[in-house]
Amino acid sequence: MNSDSPKYVIIGNGAAAISAATKIRTIDKSGIIMIFGEEPFLYYYRPRLPDLLSGDAEISGITIRHPDWYENLSIIVRTDVGITHVEPSRHVITTTAGETVPYSRLLFATGSRAFRPDKFRINHPSIFTFRTAADALALKAACEGKKNAVMIGGGILALEVAIHLCKLGMAVTVVEIANHLLPRQLDDEGGKFLQTLLELRGLSFHLGRSTSEVITAGNSISVKLDNDVPISGDVLVVCAGVVPEVEIARRAGLPVGRGIVVDNTMRTSSPDIWAAGDCAEYEGRNVGLWQAALAQGTCAGANMAGMEEPCKKISNTAKIKIAGIELLSSGIIDNDSFRPITYRSDTVFRRIFLENGCPRGVILFGDLTGEKEILSAISNKTDLSAWGDRPIDPGFEWIKTS
Repeated sequence: MNSDSPKYVIIGNGAAAISAATKIRTIDKSGIIMIFGEEPFLYYYRPRLPDLLSGDAEISGITIRHPDWYENLSIIVRTDVGITHVEPSRHVITTTAGETVPYSRLLFATGSRAFRPDKFRINHPSIFTFRTAADALALKAACEGKKNAVMIGGGILALEVAIHLCKLGMAVTVVEIANHLLPRQLDDEGGKFLQTLLELRGLSFHLGRSTSEVITAGNSISVKLDNDVPISGDVLVVCAGVVPEVEIARRAGLPVGRGIVVDNTMRTSSPDIWAAGDCAEYEGRNVGLWQAALAQGTCAGANMAGMEEPCKKISNTAKIKIAGIELLSSGIIDNDSFRPITYRSDTVFRRIFLENGCPRGVILFGDLTGEKEILSAISNKTDLSAWGDRPIDPGFEWIKTS
């Protein structure tokens, strides 16, 4: 690589960063690519962090890109090095080590950090957030010999962490402000269905409640709910959402709303700077999904390397595993005017939401049979009226609707 080659600098070492670097290298074989990651670890699969907590996996087992991958693609990766400043007018960044690094084209793939509401911003050894591998390892160490945990939050990550705390032999109480679990992915009945399954695994729940007070005494900790119910624990874990990491971009003078504002090529207002993943805001949205980070990173990488490729529309479909059970949620699932058609058994909950016979949203939990056909029907606004409630049945023959 010669000194005249473009120098691509990527801030972050997660999904958006790696997909961008991969795309750049497929287009530009000679450009210098540098990745800076604040964490001491190489790119790992963040959804598996709960496995790190329970001991079901080591950090090497969830690492996706090992040193030879970077070496084979001639990508320079600097772990445990953060960025303090970006100066667009000079095309340079400054690292936490005090280095000044020039760039030709720059990508913000800074991701997001755990949100910690004010009442939980207490410097106490038994209060934890859960976002990074270091968080998982610290919580694991703190749980040794402990019996009780309190989880604040009822979203995907919160429930997965709670389940893995149970694997450590702990009794876990979950506090969620919404009236049901997974409020973004499930409706009320679906949330109750999941709650029943998780209660069978040993979790207990206080739903529709918030924390009014956090009480500490030595190393012990307790919370008082808004109905004055006290809950004590050896550890308190706060999984109350995430906040996009945008401060460096803001200080650099880039427009920031819910995230770093980008156009349909993931370019910011500065012509040689792009943003992708959890830190980016596109069309007023900050998606915050793993699949979206991969897609946006790929789009940004292509355009950084000189292509003119608009980012493809990103689906709001969430396809995850919770307690080892597959869940797919897509479309509009919270409109009371829609008619739900439902199939359920002891371990399966399936529901399609219809508007004038056309599917507008779907929840498939425990059995994803027909997912492609259902998503296609939602996208194409296929009228299913002729089949009554049968389309939600796992055995429905979708070929009949074509």
